[in-house]
Amino acid sequence: CSNNAKLSTLITYVPQALADGARLLHNAPVDRIQPDVTGFEIRIGTTAAITVRAARIVCAAGAIQTPILLEKSGLQGESNHGGKNLSLQPQVPVLARFRDPIGSFYGIPQIAYVDEFETATEADGYGGFRLESASPGPGAGAALLPGIGIDHLRALSEFDHYAACMVLVPDGPSGSVGPGSGSRAAIRYSL
Repeated sequence: CSNNAKLSTLITYVPQALADGARLLHNAPVDRIQPDVTGFEIRIGTTAAITVRAARIVCAAGAIQTPILLEKSGLQGESNHGGKNLSLQPQVPVLARFRDPIGSFYGIPQIAYVDEFETATEADGYGGFRLESASPGPGAGAALLPGIGIDHLRALSEFDHYAACMVLVPDGPSGSVGPGSGSRAAIRYSL
């Protein structure tokens, strides 16, 4: 968000953690957590590895990498739910061009949604779809614009004439994720 109104972790939790004495390591992928020494091993580049010890560890590697890291570290827990119940909320963007400039990317990025087409019921499960407004700036929105080369540049020069929305299909926890070959994840997911 261009004016930080979404209050991402970049301007909320991270600065507070740093102020409280936390250290932030970037470009340092974690290979495994070693619970016996309350630490974790990280790679620096492709060859060097160091072990970091900490009183507390926050594992926040996202829906794909967190379960893989926990499994590789032997930390799935007794529930055995690690890597199961993956939900991805499939979505597709829809773009419209208006005759007059509308500047949809000014202001709040997502302000409205329409859920009258969602048909989720307790008996039948998930169904239908939801429309959500989306107002990407020119940088992110350029990927949605039609054309190649000069035609794409022409569309981008008229970016303030475009508006977008997302069509979201509600999904249930139907997928799973685990280690794949090499450093890749093995993701299984069906709608």
